[in-house]
Amino acid sequence: YAILAILIPYPGAGGHQYENAFYISRQGACQVINQRKFSLDIFRQYVEDFLSNKDMGCSIINNLKALNIAVSELEFCQKIKRGISH
Repeated sequence: YAILAILIPYPGAGGHQYENAFYISRQGACQVINQRKFSLDIFRQYVEDFLSNKDMGCSIINNLKALNIAVSELEFCQKIKRGISH
């Protein structure tokens, strides 16, 4: 899905969530909040920015579509099956 997103990577996940979130953010396809620095004020500001700046929202959605990282459930299951069978 190409929807506006605020990603909050879990610090206990070993770093891969940060890497993925910040990669997507550097592509201009989402906003990221560091969980250790999370506050409702920061979150509220991101949501207000999304709602008040339609151009920013359209840009984020277009950038996310350009990344082409969306995978359907069927594709996901097929990838898992291929990985298991190898």
